[in-house]
Amino acid sequence: CPFSLYEEYYSQVWLIICFIGVLLFIIVFLVINITKRRLAERSLKTSEQNFRAFFEMASVGVAQLDIRSGKYKKINQKYCDIVGFGMEELQGRTSDTITHPEDLDHQQHQMELLLDGLIPEFTIEKRYIQKNSTIVWPYLTVSPLWRDGEKPDYILGVIRDITARKKAEERLVFAQKVFDNSIEGIVVTDADGTILQVNAAFSTITGYGAAEAIGQNPRILKSDKHLPSFYEEMWRKITTEGQWAGETWNRRKNGQTYPEWLTISAVQNDTGEITNYVSIFHDISQQLQQQEVIQYQAQHDALTELPNRVLINDRLENALEKIQRSGKQVALALP
Repeated sequence: CPFSLYEEYYSQVWLIICFIGVLLFIIVFLVINITKRRLAERSLKTSEQNFRAFFEMASVGVAQLDIRSGKYKKINQKYCDIVGFGMEELQGRTSDTITHPEDLDHQQHQMELLLDGLIPEFTIEKRYIQKNSTIVWPYLTVSPLWRDGEKPDYILGVIRDITARKKAEERLVFAQKVFDNSIEGIVVTDADGTILQVNAAFSTITGYGAAEAIGQNPRILKSDKHLPSFYEEMWRKITTEGQWAGETWNRRKNGQTYPEWLTISAVQNDTGEITNYVSIFHDISQQLQQQEVIQYQAQHDALTELPNRVLINDRLENALEKIQRSGKQVALALP
C-alpha cells in the first residue's frame, strides 16, 4: 500500500531528525561543560598565580603551616627576613621553636579558639627570637585556609614587623618612669607657656598638685626677688640659644620663697618651630644654708665666733675696690 510506504518513510526520517537533535544537544551540552571547566581552570590558574605573586612579592611576611603539626610548608622571603631564618632552616620546623617562651601560652590559647571554630581568625603581637638571638616584634594575623564543607588542612600566618614601634613604646614607658620618679621637679608647657604636665617632685617642691598646676602658667611660682630685666635676659637666651640655666627664686603655694637651680629648654619640631618648653629644677635651700655655714666657719673664730683674718681681708678688699671706683679714702684701725 502506497500510504504505508509513505508512513514508514516519514517515520524513519523522524527518527533520524530526533537522533540528530539528541546528538546536537549532547554536543552543545559537552561544549558548554568543557567551556565552563576550562574557564574554571583558567580562573583557578589565575587565582593561583595571583596568590603566588602575593605570596612571593608581598611587603609582609607570609607563611603557610600545617594545621595539625604546626610545621612550616611555604614561606616567602619577607617572612624569613623578619624572623631571621632562611627558608631551608624553617622547613619542617614549627613557629613555636622561634617564638619567645613568654608568648607561647597566649598564642596556643588563640589557636585553640580558632580550631574550635569560636573565632574566624586572630591577631596578636608576639616576639620571635632570631638566629642571632635578636628579639623582633611582629604583628601576626592567623587565618584558616578552609575548603568547602571540610576542615582546613593549613593555616596562613601574615606578619608585619613592628619592632621599631615597640621599641619606641618602651622608650616612652622608660621616659615616663624617669619623669615620674625624678627627684627634680619637671614642668612641660606648650609653646604659649601653658602647663601641660608636671611630675610628683614638682608637687613636693612647690606644693601645687598636678590638677592645680595643669592649665596654668609657670608665673604662679614667680617671686618678687627678680627685676623684669632678669626675666627678659632669661627669655632672650632661651629664644636665641634654646636653653637657659641658672639660680632663681620662686614661690611655693604657701607663699614661702625658695632658691632653686632651674634649666629651661625649648623643644622644636622637624621644621624648627618651638612646640614645647621643658623646665627642670631642684630646691637648693639646703645647699645655700650649708654654704653659709661653711663660709661663716671660714671667716670666724671657732671658739669666740669673732671675725678672723679671712673676713677682715675680704672686707678690706671690698673697701679698696670701692675707693678705687669712687676716689674716696678709707682708714684701717688696728688695736
